[in-house]
Amino acid sequence: MNHNSINAVYTYDWVHYLTRPFNLFTSSLWYEWYVAPERQELFGVEIDTVMFIEETPNVVRNYRIREQHDAYLSALEALVLDEPERCVSLLRKGIELNNYATRYMSGTSSFDTLESAVQFLIPLALHATVLPYFVLRTLELKNINNTELRELATSLRIDSYYPKVMQDIIVPMAVKQLSELGINEPEHALECITYQELRARTTSVLNQRLQDRLAGKLFVFHVIRGEHSVQYVDDTQKLIVTIEGFDANQNQKTLHGTVAHPGKVTGTARIVRTIDGSDVTFNPGDILVSINSNPHLMPLITKAAAIVTDEGGVGCHAAIVSRELQIPCIIGTHVATTTLHDGDLVEVDADNGAVTILERA
Repeated sequence: MNHNSINAVYTYDWVHYLTRPFNLFTSSLWYEWYVAPERQELFGVEIDTVMFIEETPNVVRNYRIREQHDAYLSALEALVLDEPERCVSLLRKGIELNNYATRYMSGTSSFDTLESAVQFLIPLALHATVLPYFVLRTLELKNINNTELRELATSLRIDSYYPKVMQDIIVPMAVKQLSELGINEPEHALECITYQELRARTTSVLNQRLQDRLAGKLFVFHVIRGEHSVQYVDDTQKLIVTIEGFDANQNQKTLHGTVAHPGKVTGTARIVRTIDGSDVTFNPGDILVSINSNPHLMPLITKAAAIVTDEGGVGCHAAIVSRELQIPCIIGTHVATTTLHDGDLVEVDADNGAVTILERA
């Protein structure tokens, strides 16, 4: 089978995992922790086939083969249920890695090479973000009362540093490397090359991709059994709808999700599609609408009248901070960021898990 053909992806049973505000380069960093030896050592499960579809510019939907995804979830659940003491040790490792991350971000310590920075990012993401989320998820689903695990995992979910390490440390190092290779406008070019291609100095791919980008095309990046493919297409919605069975941009007046913290408010929706919310003007009393939440959105969260997210579970950042700050919060709507428009007047009824559009912007 020609895995470089866009038609190849239709032959697999894909399941949507997460959506993130990533470009091609940062998506390829995400892929690195799928194939890292640390993942195999931690969870004992291999994921060798993944796909990243750019839904809108710099917003990517991540997919896995259902069989591998289910095996991964089962392995994580078994780790929590059967090896709680090992989980505690792994979570403490996450805290240690977070401490190192703060030193790197403050400039107290630094990386010699781009590769060494990426090799730090992988265990940081796995120990301090991925594992604590699934620990909290399993404790909730199985109704397990393990105070030590819950407190460790919650503390890690509140302070997730991998996004900032990626954006503030790895991306500038990659831009510098492209510049040293003689690439013009390296900040823009970085969005059109994978980490794997940059390591191999395969910059010849950039000319056509930059042209495709200017033409408004979106990327489909997939790795099937180790074979990498990057293609730019005019519209990715058809592929997304085919895989997921619904239109991610569906037009509806009321959205439904899971209540993370109750309450009922009306306010102006502000759609955040970046890690730190730098893409919006946010006023006190606005409604924060995002794919998910993370610690770098706290300046906005503390001003928000309510939080609404596409994703989330009991262990997600939005759920944790909304309970602490007593902000109405609805998670897991799936389509809030694509259905709501920035500036819409909305009612967030977090008593009943409903978000209603009162007036379009």
